[in-house]
Amino acid sequence: LGISANFITFIASGSLYFALPTSLTSVLGYSTIKTGFLISCAAVWLTIGGPIIGYLSDHFGWWRFAVAGMIFYCTSFILLSTITSSSTLMIILALSFTGCGMAAFYTPNVSMIISTVDRTRYGITVAFLHMARNTANMIGVAISSAILGTTLNGLGSSINNTFMLGAALTGLALILTISQRKQPLPNLAETLPEEPQSNGD
Repeated sequence: LGISANFITFIASGSLYFALPTSLTSVLGYSTIKTGFLISCAAVWLTIGGPIIGYLSDHFGWWRFAVAGMIFYCTSFILLSTITSSSTLMIILALSFTGCGMAAFYTPNVSMIISTVDRTRYGITVAFLHMARNTANMIGVAISSAILGTTLNGLGSSINNTFMLGAALTGLALILTISQRKQPLPNLAETLPEEPQSNGD
């Protein structure tokens, strides 16, 4: 379930970062420089929040932070679907929610997934997560492209449809994350290699 939530989240992320620049420049009429600064809000909050949330989740558990992150992320899609050319502050708020949501979800989610595998399989698990993330991003871009390409006459409404699809996907990821609360995690001590016993002479 953790990997599924991760995969679905990055499908939504791929569609967001493909559709958002088009929305800000072609629909709302923002300059490319202003668009770049607005999109950077998400990256700033992700950079700041990631290490902090990682530290807190190690001490207080991953579940509550991952759920809160998905709530923020889903809310950001809903806010973005309502933006207009005069709602710059709303865009900043929505993209701040995006960054905070990803920071609060991704780090605890990966920590939880890693904690369920044997120490000898950490490398292949991380590689699989990166593959899943890249694949999901490409699927998100493809879906967003299909939505925009089939409704070019109504570009604004098609972008809103893309954002609402992202809200639905993150809502599904939220349900999957909530359902993991009662999922028992393995005892990490059992995954540690046994110390070799010394033979006394």
